[in-house]
Amino acid sequence: MDAQPRRLEPKVAREHVLAGDALLVCAYDSPVSFPKFPLPGAIPLERLRQLEPELARDTELVFYCRCPNDKTSIERAREYLARGFPNSCALSGGFLAYPRSR
Repeated sequence: MDAQPRRLEPKVAREHVLAGDALLVCAYDSPVSFPKFPLPGAIPLERLRQLEPELARDTELVFYCRCPNDKTSIERAREYLARGFPNSCALSGGFLAYPRSR
């Protein structure tokens, strides 16, 4: 079995996203899901796929979902690790844990 992707604490993830050091990505494949689970500064998975050819491989990708135990975000981070993005991780606690205020 593949190694577990690292999990990033919400406060740290938010700091990285606000600093422009990471992309926050909704882990769901369905375009209908992104509007249901919006987070400040997040992009849909579809947009990440469009950007992928231009992205530096060391870009930090922080995937989030609303699944118990971050299931979908872990699966997506594992997928991107395998695709050569070594800084792919899952947001610990997912959608509900991410700070929304400044």
